[in-house]
Amino acid sequence: MADALGERPGAGLAWGVLIAGAAQLLFQLPFLFRLGLMPRPRLGFRHPGVRRILRLMTPALFGVSVSQINLLLDTVLASFLVSGSVSWLYYSDRLVELPLGVFGIAIATVILPALSKRHAEQSREHFARCSTGRCAWCC
Repeated sequence: MADALGERPGAGLAWGVLIAGAAQLLFQLPFLFRLGLMPRPRLGFRHPGVRRILRLMTPALFGVSVSQINLLLDTVLASFLVSGSVSWLYYSDRLVELPLGVFGIAIATVILPALSKRHAEQSREHFARCSTGRCAWCC
């Protein structure tokens, strides 16, 4: 594959993922149509629910993008330093993300069913208790 693409074997991988994804979508379409579950996406930016989601999503997008932009700028600055600086920065970022990946995602995975149940039961007090710092005792 590398010979067919020259010096860009990563491009072959990217094309393979794209083609496999398209094949998977095309395989599912007839079954979705037969079951009457064919999605019909509609853009409705004037819908109040869509406007509300966009308004609520804006601060979260800003908060998430700040750390990514910071990492990008740090990488650019580190590229001007001694050899290996970008690697050190990458490894330190992985080290910072480790607790989030190990504990944060695990806790979120465990607590989501309990939060969903409390919200479905419309138990506001219990939901509020679960969603704040006392989440470990309410499940």
